[in-house]
Amino acid sequence: MIKRFFAVSALILLTVCNLVAQESPLLLTIDTDSIYLDEFERIYKKNNSNPDLSDEALDEYLGLFVNYKLKVKEAERLGYDTAATFLRELEGYKKQLAKPYLEDNTVTEELINEAYERLKEEIRASHILIKKGTDDNPVDTAVAYRKIKDIRKRALKGEDFGYLAKEYSQDQSAAQNRGDLGYFSALQMVYPFENEAYNTPVGKVSNIIQTRFGYHILKVTDRRPSMGSVKVAHILVREYPGDPASLKVSNEQKANQIYDRIKAGETFEDMARRYSDDKTTSDKGGVLPTFGSGRMVEEFENAAFALENPGDISKPFKTSYGWHIVKLIEKQGLRSLDILKDELFTKVKGDSRSLSVKKSFVNKLKDEYNFKAYEKNAKAVAKYLTKDFFNGTWEIPNKKLDKPVLTWDGNERTQRDFLEFIKSNMIADAQVVPFDYVVDFRFNEYKDRAIFDYEKAHLADKYPEYAHLMQEYYEGILLFNVTNDKVWEKSLIDTTGLENFYKENILKYQWDNRLKGVLYKSEDQKLAKKAKTLAKKKYKDYILKTLNVDNALNIVAENLTVEKGANEIVDLFDWKGKPVQGPIKQGDFFYVFQIEEKLPARSKEISEAKGQITADYQTYLETTWMKELHSRYKVTIKKPVLKNLQP
Repeated sequence: MIKRFFAVSALILLTVCNLVAQESPLLLTIDTDSIYLDEFERIYKKNNSNPDLSDEALDEYLGLFVNYKLKVKEAERLGYDTAATFLRELEGYKKQLAKPYLEDNTVTEELINEAYERLKEEIRASHILIKKGTDDNPVDTAVAYRKIKDIRKRALKGEDFGYLAKEYSQDQSAAQNRGDLGYFSALQMVYPFENEAYNTPVGKVSNIIQTRFGYHILKVTDRRPSMGSVKVAHILVREYPGDPASLKVSNEQKANQIYDRIKAGETFEDMARRYSDDKTTSDKGGVLPTFGSGRMVEEFENAAFALENPGDISKPFKTSYGWHIVKLIEKQGLRSLDILKDELFTKVKGDSRSLSVKKSFVNKLKDEYNFKAYEKNAKAVAKYLTKDFFNGTWEIPNKKLDKPVLTWDGNERTQRDFLEFIKSNMIADAQVVPFDYVVDFRFNEYKDRAIFDYEKAHLADKYPEYAHLMQEYYEGILLFNVTNDKVWEKSLIDTTGLENFYKENILKYQWDNRLKGVLYKSEDQKLAKKAKTLAKKKYKDYILKTLNVDNALNIVAENLTVEKGANEIVDLFDWKGKPVQGPIKQGDFFYVFQIEEKLPARSKEISEAKGQITADYQTYLETTWMKELHSRYKVTIKKPVLKNLQP
């Protein structure tokens, strides 16, 4: 079924592309395949915002383009385009590419405006979750619904909501937080949950809410105007739950020492770069992305929003991640709708409220295609269902079932088609319900799905740009897969080939003279001199233990094995000099270098240059492979056609 679907899709795709291509001059052929100028031009300009149309630039890109097409043709010859993994991946991209063409922009606009109005307010609520299983299993759904209904009755009678959440909620965090979600705003919860939260007064218990997670009730405990957003920098002294008590005390002392030095005049940014354990931000002076309520752990959020003026710095405080010091960079209220509109558009499209957009879109399609549903004919199929339906063994009877149930734009779906749909949704051991209920339930689903799937399957007919994108993804996936097998993955698993390549090119992989040693640094020249004295007789661990008694920042040590030119600090020392040298001042630090061993020049082992050797081997495999493809396929290029390209 999957292969048949893609065969039809590919046929539609090629038809559209060929119709466009026939208006463009032929640029090249690969065996019997024709490739036209418009495709080359489209891809060239897409990858070059200011395309260079000189002969030299076009020749270079044309060579790359031909190689690209050869790889795709080779992938097809080898059957990559029929592999199940390829078909699944292409289908995934197809769904993503189709999204902009399968939605109602008017409803999207309304949802954007609704979200913005809600962003002006923040809700604090607690919730209780009861999971319900799949939508197709009415037994599990009914049990879950009865359970949440009973819990809600108890909450409405005045029982403590936090107690009920701790005892019954199937949200694992409820055991610790008694269901408290903290403050949140629009677009942070699934849409049905958000709707009920914003429509429930403070102190009240909500109606029952159904989401993909199950059934919920919530109790709103507070509302407040939007806190806006803050941008801060932070310094982190990381701490782990299993750390010994002595290390936890040391971490707190370290945080306080850093804070004291900032208050004494050293810059926050320098201290973050030197001492923050958050390596994702330390190089940037500790700066974090802008955030609003509900984005950080509560202690961090409270400390950040408590700062009032840019430049204000918090005292050290603790979270589950360790000790933090925070500096306020910017604080602002809710930005205008004009500024937020693009961001809200993206979030609305990815949010569960997109179901509203889809429903509206389907209704418009029905109007566009003169869609008609024959309810009487659909209901009549209920008589063909038997009790076997509920144990998953029912079969469609061998009868004439050709009455229409749906028609649109010259298309028709019959009773048999509808029964095929019903049969595909059978569930063994399902709860016994009236057959009329089954038919009504499935027909409501079938009507929307039929017209929506039809539109999705014919997007290439209506939108040539969509067809072009599908072709690019089709070829791009094939290109990646075949290149991965022929070059990238092969270079990793072909150990014999890699070793032979290394031996043939061993002169490219050489170590120069190297030094092995320990580099010490300190902001205090006297401490650096003490480190030098000790380094003549003692090991690194002894030096750190001796000199860092009162301050973990006194001396920092790093083990190194480096070539000349690989480390700008080590290059300052005399490589032929004494075993312990320094202190040398560079920037804010004084450096001492302890030479432990001088390593002579030699050839690198494969393990020592694996990355470089593998990359070079990949280049070799790629070059060899392309020679094979150029000899296998006949390529004819009409270069004069390139003169037709327009800037």
